[in-house]
Amino acid sequence: SPRLPPRSWKTRCFGFAVTDEDTWVLTHEYSGDVKRPIHALGPRSLTLEDPPGQVEKTLIPDVDSAVLLSNVLAPSETKQLIALTERLGFLDFSPRKDTTLPSCHMVVCDELLSTIFARFAAHLPPGERDSRAEAFNGRWRIYKYGMNATFRPHVDGGWPYQGLTKEGELKDVFSSQRFTQMTCLLYLNDDFDGGETTFFSSRIPGKLAVSAKVTAKAGSALCFFHGGHPASPWHEGSPVLQGTKYIVQSDLVFSTLPDYAVIYGTMNLFSYANRALAKAIGDLQDRSESS
Repeated sequence: SPRLPPRSWKTRCFGFAVTDEDTWVLTHEYSGDVKRPIHALGPRSLTLEDPPGQVEKTLIPDVDSAVLLSNVLAPSETKQLIALTERLGFLDFSPRKDTTLPSCHMVVCDELLSTIFARFAAHLPPGERDSRAEAFNGRWRIYKYGMNATFRPHVDGGWPYQGLTKEGELKDVFSSQRFTQMTCLLYLNDDFDGGETTFFSSRIPGKLAVSAKVTAKAGSALCFFHGGHPASPWHEGSPVLQGTKYIVQSDLVFSTLPDYAVIYGTMNLFSYANRALAKAIGDLQDRSESS
């Protein structure tokens, strides 16, 4: 069963005494026979510092509304995230049938997320119907690309909000008003060759023409629309030719949703509910095994 955080989590949220335990296994997800831990990151799991400069925005040519933002994370923060995920551990994850990558999944507390988000929020484009990006989704996926690893061409989907309560428990919001519209990739390192984020001008497999390539720069964020948004681009994580690439895939929650997201969101909610049911069954199995 999920291991809850120490009792000091609640006091930690209000600035009182802390313990050394600032990450814990929040819950598990099941993919076939694979049991995957979902870790929680409390406010003391990372030491935040000011990035080395102001955030600078670069528009990505030929990719509608996509922006590259520099100085979102400080060098010490990227190194901490790499070290933390290596300590928590990576397991192979297949987000698509043609893609398998080592990954570490976590839900990050609002205290950390809000500080990082505030650094670049003003540089984000508006969503449909002039909606605005309000926050990170709490669910982060950290991918580790080794030699020749790639994330095959795809379009990212949107998801309901996940986060942590003040008691350190999982908070799910099944609401069309708390649904992501934009992908936010956080580059944790750049000491590797290849591994660009490559965008294509067509969504038709077999007819993909490259429209732009973005080279990773540690501490920067690449943001673009996803799901059913009209500007949602077909893209890939191109093969790493040398070294190891670390990247955070996160999502941004917007203030309101366009009409298309009601149908699209409902479809994703059914998928999400199935995952939640599988998790609940797994938790019951855990309790049965431990009793």
